[in-house]
Amino acid sequence: MAFNWLGGTQKDKGYIIGVIYGDGYISHSKNKLGDMVPQSFGMKVSEEDFADAFSAACKKCLCEVICHHTREKLGIGLRKDELRDRYSCTKHSRNLAGELKNRFGPTDTFNWYIHDEDFLDKEFLGGVMSGVFDSDGWIHGLHIYMATASKKGADCVEKAFNILGMKPNRHEKTEWTGTVMYYVGINGKDSLSKFKDVVGFRLQRKAYLLDKVLVGFKDFNDLVSSLEKYPQNWPIQSVSVEMVRKVLDLRKVSVERTEIAKITGLKIKSVDTIMTVFREWGVINKFDFLESQGKDKLEKALKDNSRELGFIVGVLKRKWSPINKPKEIFFRTRLPNLVAKFSDAFKSCFSYTPTVWPNKKNPEDLNVLVPDKGLVQALEEMLGPFGEERWNVFPEWKSKYGSEFVSGLIDGLMSIANGCVLGSYDISSSVHEAVNNIFSMCSCENMRCKLYSNSDRSTVRIFKKELSSK
Repeated sequence: MAFNWLGGTQKDKGYIIGVIYGDGYISHSKNKLGDMVPQSFGMKVSEEDFADAFSAACKKCLCEVICHHTREKLGIGLRKDELRDRYSCTKHSRNLAGELKNRFGPTDTFNWYIHDEDFLDKEFLGGVMSGVFDSDGWIHGLHIYMATASKKGADCVEKAFNILGMKPNRHEKTEWTGTVMYYVGINGKDSLSKFKDVVGFRLQRKAYLLDKVLVGFKDFNDLVSSLEKYPQNWPIQSVSVEMVRKVLDLRKVSVERTEIAKITGLKIKSVDTIMTVFREWGVINKFDFLESQGKDKLEKALKDNSRELGFIVGVLKRKWSPINKPKEIFFRTRLPNLVAKFSDAFKSCFSYTPTVWPNKKNPEDLNVLVPDKGLVQALEEMLGPFGEERWNVFPEWKSKYGSEFVSGLIDGLMSIANGCVLGSYDISSSVHEAVNNIFSMCSCENMRCKLYSNSDRSTVRIFKKELSSK
């Protein structure tokens, strides 16, 4: 059955029909005989540029539509009283609405489908798919999917992908309401690139994200700034950027997904979604401080925040060993004040804070994590060695890094001491040398270092009151 279009391209015509199948409608009212007949057609959406695209296509191909902007209450959930923008485009015409239904109907949510003759024109078909995916589609990692309650509609989208040269995949899911939803989509950059060429999004935020996915994100921060431009593109609306950072931190160092869920309070499904999407978008391995140039960062911290860096190094000398943790800084402590001071110093030096969470078996213990392989390598190379039984410091550090660094270093060592002592250690030649080197660096001849030994243990002590009287 032919339809009398006024003009426009085949893709514009198809786009109008696709939107009506998706977020659009053909409304009905009773005639004088009491029969339900088509009354009008249009669409109602939350994004202005979507309404503009539909209106422009209608003007070229059918007629001008009347557009309105309102603010309506959400009506559901905890945010039911929150107002949101709604944009509507409507044409009241029984004749035109009737012709659309007769040629392209049914168009309702559960029964719409693409007619056989509409598969013959690939340009028109691409327009229909564009309208459908602007309405009900989304980008998820390297996937583009749409969801519909119409089984015949899902069958048609699957067929359209095959005709347009893309291999589709499909699954279905029963919602809590009992409605069966059908999901049809494509995977991989090749298919996404083909989709852009022959289908495409007219909705700006989806088109923008598709371009970014195809080009590739430079790093996590590039991804965040891109998504902040269009917040609706964020994969999980309820999860903040900082929470995503925390999940990626923990998973990168092989913390189990169930443990991540307990630490962050997220559902396991949300953790899995974050990992899948961001891995496919290529940002996990490019997470900005995972690929940091550690040496440059250390040199900048030595220049701008030498005392804070000294404190960090003093704490890590005893609390962390890169032999056991070669890809990340990790230690555990029961001193919350130490963790707070360490985090503040770390943020001053490197502009971000470590990830901190209670230990599962002993909640009093706090785990502190920085998954930065580059920084680990630079610390060990420039300021090593680290580790309770092998740490050391060197007299030349005072002239090389300055007295502020040394002062912070001693403060860091003292912060993990017991009682009145600077430190208590299982003795090794390296540790004993380190303590004597601290004397030399501070030039405090009256600072006493005592070595206590018995059959099981040897301890080196430095008394705080003598340190403070230098």
